[in-house]
Amino acid sequence: MLPTHLNRGRRPFAAQYVNPLSQPIGRLRQRSRFTNLAILLLASFTGLSLLLNIRYFLVSFHDHHEDSRPVLQIWKPPNEAEADVPRSIEEVVTRSEEHTNLTNLIIVAGHAIWNGALAFQEPAHILTHPGCFPEKRGDEIDWILEPAQKATASASIKAFWSHIVKGAEQVLADDSSLLVFSGGRTRALTPHLSEASSYLSLGIESNVFQSNFLPHPRVTTEDYSLDSFQNLLFSIARFREVVGRYPEKITVVGFGMKEARFTELHRKAIRWPLKRSTWSYIGVDLDGSGKDVAVDGERKYGYMPFTKDLYGCHSSLLDKRKGRNPHSRTHPFHSSAPELRNLLEWCPTDGVEPFRGSLPWDVHGEYLED
Repeated sequence: MLPTHLNRGRRPFAAQYVNPLSQPIGRLRQRSRFTNLAILLLASFTGLSLLLNIRYFLVSFHDHHEDSRPVLQIWKPPNEAEADVPRSIEEVVTRSEEHTNLTNLIIVAGHAIWNGALAFQEPAHILTHPGCFPEKRGDEIDWILEPAQKATASASIKAFWSHIVKGAEQVLADDSSLLVFSGGRTRALTPHLSEASSYLSLGIESNVFQSNFLPHPRVTTEDYSLDSFQNLLFSIARFREVVGRYPEKITVVGFGMKEARFTELHRKAIRWPLKRSTWSYIGVDLDGSGKDVAVDGERKYGYMPFTKDLYGCHSSLLDKRKGRNPHSRTHPFHSSAPELRNLLEWCPTDGVEPFRGSLPWDVHGEYLED
């Protein structure tokens, strides 16, 4: 028999010891360098931060591509939209009462650069040398022409001069108009001259504005356009810079053979209304046998490409713009004509989807389409 003290019954194991740290709350309260609760909170904040960053990326991506989609913009009247012009631009512009009352835009699109001797001179020099033209304005040596233009150089130069004269006649006959010579610095040999400024120089030196060989106050230049579509759109933006608002009527002076391109394609692309009171085109064509060749070339290389690429931002038309910008010039109209920002950037994937955003010439903000 075992001793009495060893014969006592053993305690039953019905209630085993349970470590409190094995429970979920207990684990969270366990001592460590960082408590489990702190680690959980840190992980939660990290996850929230990740979600917010993903959301920011998605919103930024959407905004970056927003202009490529036909979204209807909220229309703002011109007096409200003026506040969008950066202060540093608007505060240095002084507009006379004569300018602020102008309503009609006359555009003369440039096609070449006149590089006559006096184009290098200061304006004051012109006053002491009046009358040295007209015999020199037709000299081919004073014009920088494209190869295709050289084939009909005499007729082309005569037509360019006729465009300048016709533009001058129009602005002198209409006191509510602003004449804009339009055309960029398209030739590598003349980084100091744009097509527009050379036309203006020739006009001043020939006294076509009847202003004693001085610049006319209602004549200016647009020095950035690289094709006919930009001639139209950028000239409207230039009117906005000079006058402070947008024109009510547009008159384009150019080759008669290009009227269809301007009226049927460019005007429609910017949704400018087709009414006699708001749109007109004055055509002056080449004389002689070169006209037929020019008409065929306009159809093949001018009109037809724009039927497939209304805004000139794809393939061959874009390549032309690049080729006509040897000095890497860029226009300022995103800032000085802010109401046109979305239109300036519109480049539909299919080439022909029309811009459907708001435009300053919409009637009470209503979308206009022919």
